Amino acid sequence: MRRYRDGGGTGDGGGNGGSGGPRGRTGAAGGVRDVRRRPGPGAARAADADRVALLGHAGALAEREGHTVVRAVGVEVESALPWAGLHQLLHPLLADAARLDEAARAAFDTVFGGPRGSSRGGSDCGPGGAPGCGPPSVMTLGIAVLRLLALATEQRPLLLVLDDGQWLDEASADVCGFVGRRLTGRPVRLLVAVRPGLPSRFDAAALPELPVAALPDEPTARHLRLAGTPPPPGPRRRTH
Repeated sequence: MRRYRDGGGTGDGGGNGGSGGPRGRTGAAGGVRDVRRRPGPGAARAADADRVALLGHAGALAEREGHTVVRAVGVEVESALPWAGLHQLLHPLLADAARLDEAARAAFDTVFGGPRGSSRGGSDCGPGGAPGCGPPSVMTLGIAVLRLLALATEQRPLLLVLDDGQWLDEASADVCGFVGRRLTGRPVRLLVAVRPGLPSRFDAAALPELPVAALPDEPTARHLRLAGTPPPPGPRRRTH
């Protein structure tokens, strides 16, 4: 896996070509766009305090290029609820689940409380499941997610954007990692941002990374002004 790095400089190298993205982040924004287009494993992890603007810029670029963009945010109070994060991420796409084969529908019903949820789709029960089976394995559910994404991208490519990935529940993070490692050649990209210094299930997910350094003071102040938040008169490093 190639590890993507950005020094957080203010030059135009690899940048956004004057597209109106965050100033002082042109290299980082260009790097995210490069990861999203790259034909290799289609997942990247961005971890810095400027992540909201960076993810928003990546999503805007994707939409201008004809992608469907689905956004989700990890929620700390839901981090102990199995598959809560996966449900939030896939919810806009679940209408297509009715077109899936029975085994994939059973996997989704089991974890999301569908009509088959009480009796179908177990990790040790085979593709069709049986009464009393437990939840599907990461592999079973991950394959079902890949099939759902294939249906969702029949007309347009897709970018999945997940912020605060460190708060995703473990079950959802494991499935996202499984899926992210299998996006080669598919019109789907997964972009996950985690906060630095906090443990994350994605730390060991073996996905390409894009560490992004903090902005220097002046670009930070300029970005805050553009966002409608005047910078404080004192030191600004806390805003990084």
